[in-house]
Amino acid sequence: MASKINGVDTRPASPVGAGRATQRTQDPAAGGQGPQVKSNSTKDVHLSGAANTLASLEQSLLEMPEVDTAKVEDIRMQIETGVYRIKPEVIADGLIQFENVLSKVEK
Repeated sequence: MASKINGVDTRPASPVGAGRATQRTQDPAAGGQGPQVKSNSTKDVHLSGAANTLASLEQSLLEMPEVDTAKVEDIRMQIETGVYRIKPEVIADGLIQFENVLSKVEK
């Protein structure tokens, strides 16, 4: 399975706008200088429970550190002292499990 990803944006995404009001804007591609609609009221968007859960998870992920420095230091010490052991069976099982998850996503 080979794939090539171009233009990946690694900047953190802004959280889903839970509870924020939205306002329609004029689409220039759909007619350019069409009449503008002005309104004093905005309509609120209410998110489902699943969307709120995803927004909460996204915020939690944004607050997590990118690297677990304690784990990195632990592994570094194991390597330096010669006690770190590679377990090929565990690595192979993890790769197979990862491939199984990916095969379900691609369908």
